[in-house]
Amino acid sequence: MVTSTSDYLKPISFMIVDNQAYMRRVIKNILETLGCKNMDEARSGGEALSNMRSWAPDIVLTEALLAPMSGVELLRAVRADKGPLKFTPVIMITAETRREKVILARKAGLTQDQIDKLVAGDSIRDR
Repeated sequence: MVTSTSDYLKPISFMIVDNQAYMRRVIKNILETLGCKNMDEARSGGEALSNMRSWAPDIVLTEALLAPMSGVELLRAVRADKGPLKFTPVIMITAETRREKVILARKAGLTQDQIDKLVAGDSIRDR
């Protein structure tokens, strides 16, 4: 169970990318519980990339199964960036657990192992 840790995440900014508003809200609530104050969100990989070009978050939390730009395509675009954006940590929070898809994301530059979509606050905090 996640408990408030006051300012644990206060200095860290997050981009939350998911096509479902409900999941963005769940993740946002978990981050707020952990003290995060600086978050932006996007419904798609393309929207996230556009937002990130004007506001570079410290960490990106993204779903893999997005359209028209998937989470893996977003990850590739971030890693291909010519500036500091390419070094941004990207963590996938996804229901996609097939081994070949996880390997594909890792090869594209996934920062951490992915977090299963049946998200637990402790999983986000620990990553």
